[in-house]
Parts: sequence; structure tokens; C-alpha cells
Amino acid sequence: MKLAFKLFVCVAAAMMAAASSTANIRGEASIQPEALPAGTICTGPALTGDCTTITVSTIESPCTNLPSGFTQAITSVSINAGLFCTFYVSAKCGGTGGWVVATDGGIADFSNTFYDDSLTCFICQT
Repeated sequence: MKLAFKLFVCVAAAMMAAASSTANIRGEASIQPEALPAGTICTGPALTGDCTTITVSTIESPCTNLPSGFTQAITSVSINAGLFCTFYVSAKCGGTGGWVVATDGGIADFSNTFYDDSLTCFICQT
């Protein structure tokens, strides 16, 4: 009986040591925030041309650069319901040239405006 108990204690200790060496169920050292879709940006009017989904790592995101190939190239955007995004002409979301888009799924079209093909980054919040 004492041998069985000692074996149980050793196995339990080994299992606890193995479990504590794994940070999460994926075996990753840290949990990375998942990218949340914020909306769609396109190079043409009315969500035409080349399009991509923009993402944020958290709601109340820090300044996020537009994806490669879309910096100073977007003409229309659609922001997902519940989000309020501000797009900026100036890098690092600076300066006074911000454009607010709070469309809840509607389309904001920058054709023939100052903002057409001039936006570089954005901030989203709820």
C-alpha cells in the first residue's frame, strides 16, 4: 500500500510539473490577443477595387497603420456595427487631419474628397 501511495504521489507531482511548464492549452509561452475584424477598406468607390479586412487587437485600439498596399490608396470603407473608427492622413494618428467613420455597416465613400487616397492609419473604439 505504501508503495502504491508513493507511486501515486510521484505521478501526481510529475503531472503538476508538466502542467505548470505549459503556459496555455496551445503550449504557447504567452497568450496573444486575437485580431478582431473592424471593417473593410477598398481602393475604389462603394467598396470596389482591391479590398481587405482591417483588424484591431483590442477594442479601444492604439493607432494602427493601414495594411501594405492600402496606405494612401483607399477610397471607401465600411466599419463593422458597434465600432467608431477615426482615419488619419498624418502618420501615427497625429495632426488635425482625422476623418471619423461611424457607419455601423454602412459605406463611407471618399471619392472626390481630400481624404481619397490620402489616409495612412486609424484608431477604432466602441
